[in-house]
Amino acid sequence: MTIETLSRDGFALAIAPQMGGSVISFTHEGRPIFRDGRQASSAVDTSAFPLLPFASRITDGRFMFDGRAVQLALNFPPEPHALHGNGWQSAWQVAEKSQTTLTIKFNHNGTDWPWRFEAAQRFKVTPTGLQLVMSITNQDRTPMPAGLGWHPFFSTVNATVNARTDSIWLNHKPTPQTSSNDLSRLRQVGDFLVDNIYEWQARRAEIMLDNFALTMTASDIFNQLTVYTPADQPHFCVEPVSHAPDALNLSLPQSKTGLRILAPGETLAGQIDLAVAPR
Repeated sequence: MTIETLSRDGFALAIAPQMGGSVISFTHEGRPIFRDGRQASSAVDTSAFPLLPFASRITDGRFMFDGRAVQLALNFPPEPHALHGNGWQSAWQVAEKSQTTLTIKFNHNGTDWPWRFEAAQRFKVTPTGLQLVMSITNQDRTPMPAGLGWHPFFSTVNATVNARTDSIWLNHKPTPQTSSNDLSRLRQVGDFLVDNIYEWQARRAEIMLDNFALTMTASDIFNQLTVYTPADQPHFCVEPVSHAPDALNLSLPQSKTGLRILAPGETLAGQIDLAVAPR
């Protein structure tokens, strides 16, 4: 497996294009910012991986679109759903590279997800951290539902998060946050358990790690945020995403779910920035 590396001003980023277009390490002066994924055997064990052509789950892998019944592979056993699209399970190809920038692409031929598309990730190591631009282009002859997201992992050691969220998606609708799941205030990661998507109009989160203070910002398509704090695990996730969970099966307008419908040839793109300050 080929590993592509980028570096600048003490930052080092390693990417495994053939393993789902995943990041396998991101460090500053040798200290990890993401969890170490260099020994990963699949994208879900890496440091970060892409979510496309949809994020989160599609219940039972089934949905109706434009009068068409679609059944997707249940790709995350033992989960009984389709999760996170197929970009993370596919080999990506290097399109362009410099010392600080890497662009990788993935062309999907229309199997399983029944539309053809091209996806791209452009990683750039900056003087202050990392920038990621993601895109997906409908290359089919009919409209295609689409979404984007990114799934980084962070160490739970002494970690806090303040995601400036507005509400949480529960039972297929946005619901006011409670004391147990409120992320609009500073929270110690080890003190609460969530695996949910939040409405995130601020598109800004502060993540404090043992060795680093991170500020995550995102462009306007990423107005939802998945936060995952599993019990008895050394990692947690803060994931910008473009739409609500199970958006294809919700009886809500697209303006609420965030799901996009791309015309043939149309592109959905967004940017995520991670500013890193050593502590």
